[in-house]
Amino acid sequence: MDGEVKKRKVKISGVLLLLGIFVAIIGIVYIVVAIPKNINATKTLYNYQIKKNSSNITNLREDSIYYYDNLIGESGSYPSLSINNMNLNFTYFLTGNELTNSNYTYNITAEIVGYYTESSGSEQVWQKKFTLTEEKTNTLENQKSFAINENTVIDYNYYNNLVKQFKEVFNIQIQAKLRVRLNVSYTINDPENKFTDITKNDSVEVEIPLTDTITTVKKNYQPLMEDTITETIINQPDYIILSIGVFFIILAIILFIIANNKKVVTKHSLYKKNMEKVMKDYGDLIVTVKNRPSIKNLRLMALTNIDDLVDVAEQNKCNIINYEIPRKYESFLLVIVEGYVYVYVVTEEEIVYANK
Repeated sequence: MDGEVKKRKVKISGVLLLLGIFVAIIGIVYIVVAIPKNINATKTLYNYQIKKNSSNITNLREDSIYYYDNLIGESGSYPSLSINNMNLNFTYFLTGNELTNSNYTYNITAEIVGYYTESSGSEQVWQKKFTLTEEKTNTLENQKSFAINENTVIDYNYYNNLVKQFKEVFNIQIQAKLRVRLNVSYTINDPENKFTDITKNDSVEVEIPLTDTITTVKKNYQPLMEDTITETIINQPDYIILSIGVFFIILAIILFIIANNKKVVTKHSLYKKNMEKVMKDYGDLIVTVKNRPSIKNLRLMALTNIDDLVDVAEQNKCNIINYEIPRKYESFLLVIVEGYVYVYVVTEEEIVYANK
């Protein structure tokens, strides 16, 4: 009965060991698989969009009798000699996804750029700048957007005459363009300091030819722009779960050591108890040897109870040879008679008797 109770305890220890190992494996899977996926993450702090646009209405000279209407919209191309002036309108609209403070300045400038063209290519030989509108500044607090709408009038003949004078003075044939630009400088500040200030210079530019026979206004900007402010977050592993996983791994190792040690101790204890009983009951028949008996060419007869082995020994008036296998807690009890070897093995298992 005691042996059965001890075996049951060993089985319970084995179950606890398997449970600890199972939980430890779950912890290891989490550590190896789940945590590394969350080490680096990108967080969006602020994103914003910029819309740019320009439009123009060209006023033709009053003596341009070939046109029904002296006002031509931006989509038109028309003889340069018929142009009187141009009304240019620039818009700049910035909107973000968060409330911010913004400070922005803007003005409109123009510049004449002259190129001299040779067979080897063209080279810039002249540049003259003009300020068309004075710089304006505005500040907004806790707003998601700001908008700029600014107009100017381009005296086409004035700039065209400057080009003609340049050609006459320097006796050089050049190609010239007038670049009109809305210049914008802004700083966006986050009231909650989630991201550093955004400071940028930007522009909306159109280009008007001054030496072409036909004039078409060209837009030198991208109508829609988007940008995102992000930060890379190095997430620390969940140290609570990590600690639990490590704890269960250590616990599993301890349980394994304890269970294995208990199993060994229990096995040895039961075996020793069985051998003491065998020696007490049949010690006068048993001879213990240290070397493995030679049973080569003998027919093996494995017996299921010790009484049968004792009967064979008594009937043939011979000893029972006891050979213990080191560190395995097993003893082979052998009776060798007339080409046969009768064997009963004593282990931690309960000894079987014929009459039980």
